[in-house]
Amino acid sequence: MKRKNIINTCIIVLAIVLVLFQFVLPEIGANFEGTDDQAVGIINEIAPNYTPWAESLWEPSGKWGETILFAFQTALGLSIIVLYFLKRTSRFKINK
Repeated sequence: MKRKNIINTCIIVLAIVLVLFQFVLPEIGANFEGTDDQAVGIINEIAPNYTPWAESLWEPSGKWGETILFAFQTALGLSIIVLYFLKRTSRFKINK
């Protein structure tokens, strides 16, 4: 196997492991809180009478909405990485 094929395979495997890791992480039992929730808590401590001056145009429904949105972001990012490698390998094949 050529060196660039080994590197490409390692990067693809690493990307897949990172994608799958997000499904294993909740099973560990860690309770992660988003930065938005942490910011709201700190703002409530500093200025309890604060009222937001703007609202979101659209909020995903519950935690599943956020999960689906983040999964979509992951799929989009992974597809961009795969597209890059496909174009890169096809360019090398054309040049040979």
